Amino acid sequence: MTESRKIYLDDKGEGIIICPECGRKKTVVGTRYAGAAEPVRVKCPCGSAFTVTFENRKYYRKKVQLHGEYARQDPPREVGGMVVLDISQTGVGFRTNLKHNIQPGDVLKVTFKLDDAAKSLISRNVAVKRVVDRQIGAEFCDSALNRNLAFYLLP
Repeated sequence: MTESRKIYLDDKGEGIIICPECGRKKTVVGTRYAGAAEPVRVKCPCGSAFTVTFENRKYYRKKVQLHGEYARQDPPREVGGMVVLDISQTGVGFRTNLKHNIQPGDVLKVTFKLDDAAKSLISRNVAVKRVVDRQIGAEFCDSALNRNLAFYLLP
């Protein structure tokens, strides 16, 4: 069986399923399936069967491996290396290189270069939302659109 296709749900819980065989589109309400452990099997009227998973994210999240650094300005000051694991228009997920003292609610400055042709520098303040061991999930503090990041995230 092929890999499950991700269906991103909008703020109304709706997403568009596109058949990989015939291209037929269907808008569905996927909120009851979002976060399900198993992919959902769907069958198109053309006879094609495939699986989908529903994502409640507002923006596409791209998997990456980008090296950079983080810094907490407020006491206790902390600076360290990191690897950005995923990125979206609204935030980043990263892993610190070493143990840290970061807690949810901390504000950090993250700096890293995209692996695009221009090696675009991203330097943003983020609010930490989730901490699991060395894995950090953070949201950009400002909602300003970064043009280089927007182009980088295009599918």
